[in-house]
Amino acid sequence: GGLLGYMVSFNTKGLDFVLTALFVVIFISQWKSPEKRMPAMIGVACTAVCLGIFGPSHFIIPAMIAILVILTVFRKNMAVEGV
Repeated sequence: GGLLGYMVSFNTKGLDFVLTALFVVIFISQWKSPEKRMPAMIGVACTAVCLGIFGPSHFIIPAMIAILVILTVFRKNMAVEGV
């Protein structure tokens, strides 16, 4: 795999835009479903808080960890609500 990966080149131009668009589409599809809004709001809130605390160059990993922890802790409550 390592040898094949070394031999094959991959152009990543435009990948940042595509991934951003993908996450926007996933968020919009969650927002359209009323029973799935809570995880979307948790994701936005954790991201905003971590962006404010850690700054724009170091917020992604803490935000993902915070989202994972909060969704895990409240998993049973969201299951009851139909999320």
